[in-house]
Amino acid sequence: MFSVGDKYDKLKKNNDKTLFKHNYEGETIVEKAEQFFFPIYGLRDIKEKLYQVLTDSKQNNILLSGPSSSSKDMFLTKIHDQCNDVIYYDPALEKRPDLADQIYKNKNVKVIIIDNINKLRKSDWNILPHLLKNGIIEKTTKTNKIEIKIDNIKIFAALDDQNRSDNDELLSKLRALFVEFNISEYTDEEFIEFVKFYCRDKLPDEKSEIMARELIKHNSKVIKEVIRFSKILRETDTKEDIVRIIEDRMKQRPPNDTDV
Repeated sequence: MFSVGDKYDKLKKNNDKTLFKHNYEGETIVEKAEQFFFPIYGLRDIKEKLYQVLTDSKQNNILLSGPSSSSKDMFLTKIHDQCNDVIYYDPALEKRPDLADQIYKNKNVKVIIIDNINKLRKSDWNILPHLLKNGIIEKTTKTNKIEIKIDNIKIFAALDDQNRSDNDELLSKLRALFVEFNISEYTDEEFIEFVKFYCRDKLPDEKSEIMARELIKHNSKVIKEVIRFSKILRETDTKEDIVRIIEDRMKQRPPNDTDV
């Protein structure tokens, strides 16, 4: 008999070229949403709403906002990993094609994920409103004007409310085109439970709790840190090892590093 984790890790692949890569079993949306967004801890209402958006037959624009210590990035990662025909666009990454170019190269796209939406490039500000309103993207070249209509596109974006930019006025206009879900920071106790849940197959609960409490102590209650340390720490590590490894990481972290 499978544990909850085993059951979700061994989902059947969907061989049809539909949106989902796997078949999610269950009698209710809640049950299927829990499978889709496993192993995100808690936040059942948001899981259910996002799953409903993905299964809807019309275009939807969703903005996940909140601090870096919330799980909004994990939601984007799960959507990226569990769906077909996805573009994951981070405008903060240099030397990457802009959003319009990526869409033109992937015209069968079903889902667009925009991380760090507050860092959009100038070219993105020009095309995104039309895309959000009606799924249309236009691009003018030296020789002609190209227009693409994407039916039933799902657009998910993330905004770190602690890391705003000089584009707040433009951003506020874009936000009106999204349905926004604000994801609060985990409380200390919720964060500890999240770490134990996420690391359940890698570390004993008592060692996961040591990791969580050390991150809290260093004011680094950030999901990406948990993911990184879950890959570094070993079941054989002692409490002293865990404390030392985390302290070394904190000393090496650049000042004002919010993308951790």
